[in-house]
Amino acid sequence: NPFNPETTISYELINASYVQLTIYDLRGQEVAILVNSYQFTGDYHLTWQAPDDLASGMYILKLITETKNASKSIILLK
Repeated sequence: NPFNPETTISYELINASYVQLTIYDLRGQEVAILVNSYQFTGDYHLTWQAPDDLASGMYILKLITETKNASKSIILLK
């Protein structure tokens, strides 16, 4: 899962839901909000380009919907 400087993030919604998709550093500080809206059922794919000033390291990708909370670690290598 290492990426440089962009990665594609995919997720599926079985039910329409309000979606928050956020990236955090390991200290819990918000790095980027990728999605913060209501979305309909379906498959979603988005590309995140890490800012040039973001340091290499591990980050947490957190997906929150009305019925599911999930997180995944991602690694930025420069």
